[in-house]
Amino acid sequence: MLAGGSAALSAAAVTVIRRGVYCGVRVLLVSVWGHPPGWRKARFVAEGVGGRAFRGRAHAGVGCLPAQVLATYLAKSGLEVATLVVGFDSAVDPGGGDLRRRAVEQYLMWAEEVELQAEVVAAAGVGVHHGWRFEGTPEAVFSDVFKAVWERSEGVFQIYLDLTHAPPHLAAPVYYAAAAAAAGRGAEDKLVVVSAEAAEVEGEPCLQEAPRPPVEGTPVLRLLDSSELQSVVQRVREAASLRWLSAPGRARCSRLGRLVWLLSNGLGPLVYPGAVFEGWEPSFGPPEGPPKLEESRPVVEGRAVRYQHMRPDAAVDAALYQVWRELGHLFPGGAPLVDFLTAAAGELERRGAPRAAEALRDAAREAAQLEKTFTAVNGPDSAIWPEVWHAAERLGPPADPREYVGELAEALPQARRELEEERRRVAERGPDPRLVRDFLTRGGLAPLFIRRIDLRGGRIVKVVYDGRTVERLLKHLEQKAPPC
Repeated sequence: MLAGGSAALSAAAVTVIRRGVYCGVRVLLVSVWGHPPGWRKARFVAEGVGGRAFRGRAHAGVGCLPAQVLATYLAKSGLEVATLVVGFDSAVDPGGGDLRRRAVEQYLMWAEEVELQAEVVAAAGVGVHHGWRFEGTPEAVFSDVFKAVWERSEGVFQIYLDLTHAPPHLAAPVYYAAAAAAAGRGAEDKLVVVSAEAAEVEGEPCLQEAPRPPVEGTPVLRLLDSSELQSVVQRVREAASLRWLSAPGRARCSRLGRLVWLLSNGLGPLVYPGAVFEGWEPSFGPPEGPPKLEESRPVVEGRAVRYQHMRPDAAVDAALYQVWRELGHLFPGGAPLVDFLTAAAGELERRGAPRAAEALRDAAREAAQLEKTFTAVNGPDSAIWPEVWHAAERLGPPADPREYVGELAEALPQARRELEEERRRVAERGPDPRLVRDFLTRGGLAPLFIRRIDLRGGRIVKVVYDGRTVERLLKHLEQKAPPC
């Protein structure tokens, strides 16, 4: 019997599957293989595997591996099944050259013998095989499996991970890799992990194998520690939660995490695509680009196979870039500030952050009032200078724009002195509670933090911040948050 677990599917998905019209929707079936010649035939039964959408569905068949039964079971629901076999370099003797290619070819031959149509990848080998020491690590296996699953899991309905024939000492890194890939794609609730029951009986062999020469002596076997991968998976989950405009844990310390943290705290004007920071390079923004995922590279030396592999936390980078792809529509280039803040407020409200949404709406209303005031005073294509803005705040709304220009001119010297003195005080002593409250209340959109605002067609399209002052405020706020 196959055992499996998955979070509940949506009611819509259940309805569609039960109607039998879920045609063309893909699922990824990942079957992990160790040494197929050691398999024995069995009757595998899949019943209710995959969550409540599949209750009452069952399929059984005699074969060598559950993947065949699972594939048929899923196809009966109208799903399009893509099968990926994950094997290991240790399937072949390293002495024949091009180890990785020969390992893939060997697994393809075995797949053909058991009549399974599948794509095959090979991961780093671990342990003593064929008289050789394969010095792969859990991290190398994780990196290989993550890359393979990540590249094939975008847009899939579910991911099935069959660990029935996985080498027991590698089941942990394989699972962690699949869980990280699913979480990074926003589909961890669609990951179904299955394995078949064990039986202490000798069934019919599935494949014939040439006898191997015995290896004399007592092997030296390493204890494998996969605990670092638990941390990687946790960090991937934290990075994935950014898609909900929440920045928990260490995810807040990434460039994208800081951007989301600012947005979720009502500081939307700072992350406006038209924002520029004079004298400071901001530590927030989108990821620099998609990470380059690479498979491990086996290096045969003496009677050992060593591996060069990417760092496992490249999975975190992949998750961050995936989240940015999903959130990027919130940051369109060229959009007026008011439109950006209004759209971001709606998104925050939909994702359960009404307070932050209201803060952005307040900032949008203030920006709209600025547009109205200074379009009347300076014209629709002009600049708003902070000392003029500060003076305007002191004077209040103009009763007569013609007289207002003269009143602003008289108030400018004092407004300029006040801003310069305040900036100097912040530089020398740091921000005081009153200034911090003003910064948070207005989302950073206040004369003290601004060098210039550009209007085009009566709309704010560019905000030039005083980078040094903003940097000091943000450092003060970050000290209140958990350390990175």
